[in-house]
Amino acid sequence: MKLARRLEKTVARIARDDAARLDDHPLLHTRRVQKLAASPLGFLRGTAPFFFALLRGRGDVSGLDVPAAKGKGWIVGDAHLENFGLFRTESGKDVRFDLNDFDEVTVGPHRWDVLRLLTSTLLVDALPPSRAVPLARAVLAGYLAGRADVDDGASPPDCVLELLARARARKVGDLLDGRVEEGHFLLSTRYLALSKRERQAAFDAFSRYAELANPDAFWEPVDAAIRVAGNGSLGTYRVALLARRSGKHERLFEMKGCSLHSAAIAAPIVAGDRVASGTRALLGTSPFGFGTATVDAGPGLRRPAVSRDADARKFDGDRERTGPSCVVRRLTPQDDKLTVSALSVREVLDLAPYLGVLLGRAHRRAGAKEGTPWSNSVQHALVASSIELAAAHRAAHGHYVHRKG
Repeated sequence: MKLARRLEKTVARIARDDAARLDDHPLLHTRRVQKLAASPLGFLRGTAPFFFALLRGRGDVSGLDVPAAKGKGWIVGDAHLENFGLFRTESGKDVRFDLNDFDEVTVGPHRWDVLRLLTSTLLVDALPPSRAVPLARAVLAGYLAGRADVDDGASPPDCVLELLARARARKVGDLLDGRVEEGHFLLSTRYLALSKRERQAAFDAFSRYAELANPDAFWEPVDAAIRVAGNGSLGTYRVALLARRSGKHERLFEMKGCSLHSAAIAAPIVAGDRVASGTRALLGTSPFGFGTATVDAGPGLRRPAVSRDADARKFDGDRERTGPSCVVRRLTPQDDKLTVSALSVREVLDLAPYLGVLLGRAHRRAGAKEGTPWSNSVQHALVASSIELAAAHRAAHGHYVHRKG
């Protein structure tokens, strides 16, 4: 019963923070509730601070006895099954399937990424424990092979190859259709209106980004709107921009605000620069049109933020004074990802170990040294810890659904 009461308090705090952070946007609040309530995996995706509280024993939840698997460096910070997808690389010519969401990137223990990926694997609804636990072990084996560069060039599974084939057939017009008309965003549940002040602040920040990113190809912003996407990022600063080059070539860009890592690690550099540096290190490249920008602070840009602890509150106060620090990327018709709930059991069984390989490769690219290999006992303990983490998220998700019911 003590655990139940702690989880109830945690869920109540999540609900309160969401209500405060999203009070200006009822649609975003409704979308956020729907995503968290949809499944335990959706709850995990949207509540990264809860996950790290479990690891570190903060707040209302107890810490886990996580094995001291060695290794530290750049980590994704939110390496779950649905944070992999397609993007164009910085050359603009190659389409790649890899990690593709780095909002939470930071420097930390590699085991944090591994535990989050294993936990998300165990939360796939279609998999009973008799299949989920062996799959988690296979994901860990894939990670270790990718990190040690002994994965023998693991090939993408069929579901990834099919996703690539569909994406490569898309044209720019396919991206603009249904989103843009006569130089303006079509406002809908995907794109919400900005105030005049917010719109101008977004234009100014984008122009600074464009001048630094590609001074030889001037992009003029012509419209901007709030972009409704993601799960944990709902309610953070996320703006889509329509820009023109030479007065006629229209393209879409996104500016996405960066915040303190969910584990509340004090950031020694500006959040946008941290995310940009970590992204480049883990991928060994940059997404197409990738850069950073800081939006000027102003009353129209201020929104309540989730307060996790003293470090987080200090960061939120700094953000109010300086405005959101953002990463910017160009949206392309090839941007896409797999939704795990839409995959068959066979596809999940094929996909998950490959994602483990990709995570291992990312850590290796960012400088991870193999050092002392993780022993069988450490590997066993990591899977056991992920089982505990998955159980805690299933229970918290149940309390969340019960509370909202």
